[in-house]
Order: sequence, then structure tokens, then C-alpha cells
Amino acid sequence: MKTKDPEILVKSLRKRIKEVNQLQLKVGIPKEESAQDKEGDTIFLADIAYQNNFGSISRGIPARPFGTTTVPRYKDKINKVMKTWLRDAIEGRMEVVDAYDRIGFTVAGYMKKNLTHGEWQGNSEKTIKLKGSDQPLIDQGNMRQAITWITEDVK
Repeated sequence: MKTKDPEILVKSLRKRIKEVNQLQLKVGIPKEESAQDKEGDTIFLADIAYQNNFGSISRGIPARPFGTTTVPRYKDKINKVMKTWLRDAIEGRMEVVDAYDRIGFTVAGYMKKNLTHGEWQGNSEKTIKLKGSDQPLIDQGNMRQAITWITEDVK
């Protein structure tokens, strides 16, 4: 919108800010995402991610917090894109939902990077034999591929 009328500009700005505040961004693995394990059984990837992120004493899985350390680890880069795209949305150069989608894409990419390249405790010898790999958090790559984002209305 091209106008210099302060009332119209303020009204438009308030509307955009309200839109920003009515949406929320979630990044991670949706609870319904599933894959087949090597035996053909269905596994829910969010459950696997939770166990890997926080660890499981009973299953002998050490905590490898790829999800909970992503934002702190990449906060400066994430803040930079948030400031840029939310400013563009508030100023009317893009739709608010498009700004959130760009931010979600960015954060999901950093979460995948964190999962793959984080400095995690190594796999046990038993796990290395089972997987055929010493790469923590990566088996068939399903969990990493399932990382995504959604933008939804605040409830």
C-alpha cells in the first residue's frame, strides 16, 4: 500500500502486528511421522527423537539434545532472519505467514545441521554393530528428514 496518510499507516501497522501475534511457529518432528524399522515395524519418529534428545536411562541412550540446543546454538543467525522477515511482514512487503514459513525453514535447517554435526556422545559398540555406523543420531536418516515446521493460529 502506497500512502503517506499517518492514520492509514498506523492502522495497517497495527493490523500486521496483530497478525504476527496471532501465529506461532513450531519446529521439530510431528507426532504422527512414522517410518519402518529394519524388522518392518512402525516406529514413531517423534518418540525416537524425544528419547535421543533427552536420553533414556532404561534403554541406555545418552542425552543428545539436538532439538533443545538448536535455538541457543544458532540464536544470532535465527534472530537476524527473524528481524528481517518479520520487519518485512510488518511493513507490508510480504505476508506474515510467508515470513513465518521462511523462519521455520531456516530453523528446521539449523536443527538438521545440529543433529548431524553436533558434538554428541559416541555410539556404544553394540549400537555400532546394530547400525553398521558410528554416527550418533543417524541410522536410516528418517528422523532427520522428518524435521519440519508448521505455522498455526495461537489458540
